[in-house]
Amino acid sequence: MNRQWLSGTVRLDHGCIAYQRTGGDKPPLITAHGLTDSGLCWTRTSEVLQDKFDVIMLDARGHGGSSLPPPNEQDDPASDLKVVCEALNLIAPVLLGHSVGGRDIAIFANTHPNIPSKVILEDPVFLRNPRAIAPEQLTAFKDQVEKFQQMTHAEIVSSGKAQHPTWPQEELVPWAAAKQKVNAEIIRYYPTRPWQQMIQNIAAPTLLIYGEAGTDGIIDNELANEVLALNENFTKVAVSGAGHNIRRENFSAYIACIKEFIEAT
Repeated sequence: MNRQWLSGTVRLDHGCIAYQRTGGDKPPLITAHGLTDSGLCWTRTSEVLQDKFDVIMLDARGHGGSSLPPPNEQDDPASDLKVVCEALNLIAPVLLGHSVGGRDIAIFANTHPNIPSKVILEDPVFLRNPRAIAPEQLTAFKDQVEKFQQMTHAEIVSSGKAQHPTWPQEELVPWAAAKQKVNAEIIRYYPTRPWQQMIQNIAAPTLLIYGEAGTDGIIDNELANEVLALNENFTKVAVSGAGHNIRRENFSAYIACIKEFIEAT
C-alpha cells in the first residue's frame, strides 16, 4: 500500500464504512468493490488514477473494516454512499464500481441522480431473473468464507493464482488479504431487485464495461443493448481477453477505457 494514503471511517446510524484515500486537492473518485473483495483491491487502479483524482476506496458493508448492516434490514448502499459523500465533503464524484459494487453504485446514482458527475460500471450484477438467496447458496458462501479464513495469506494467493493464472501478483495480494476480512453473514443482507429499477433515473454519463462473450462475465452484448435502450445516458465498451474481472484480466484496455470516458467532455 502507498504509505501516503489516508485511512478512516465514516460513522453511520448503525456501524461504519471504512475507507482508504489517496488524498490531495483533486476531484473525488469513489470506488466500490465486489463480493469478498475490499477497498484495497482497487490499489493498482488507484495508483494510476491518483495523479488526477482523490480516490476514495470504500470497504463495503461486512468487508474489510466496515460493519454489517443493522439486524433484520437489507443493505442500503444508496443511503450509505450519501452519508459518505456528505461526511467527506465529496462534491460531484466520479463513481466506479465492480460486480456487486457496480450494482451498488448504480443504485446510488439512480437514487441520487444529482450527486455523481460520471459513473463507471465494471460488469455489474444486473441479473435477468433476480431471486432471493436460496438456503444452499447461503451455506455455500459461508463455507467458502470459512475455508479462506482458515488459510494463510500465502495459501490464498497460491489458490487464486491456480484459479486465475493470468492475474498479476499485484492483484492477487490484495484480493487474498480481503478474503480474510469478510463477514459471512453479509450475503443475507443483499437486496434482490430487477436491474431495470437500478438505472432508469441515472442522469450522469455512465460507462458500462463488460468482458468477452463466452467468459464468466455477467453482462453480454444483448443485455448491454437493453441497458442502453432504457437509459440514453449509458455508453458501452466490451473488452476482449477479459471476463467478469476486467481490470484484473486486461488492465491496459480497462484503464484506457476509463481514462477516455472520464476525460471526455
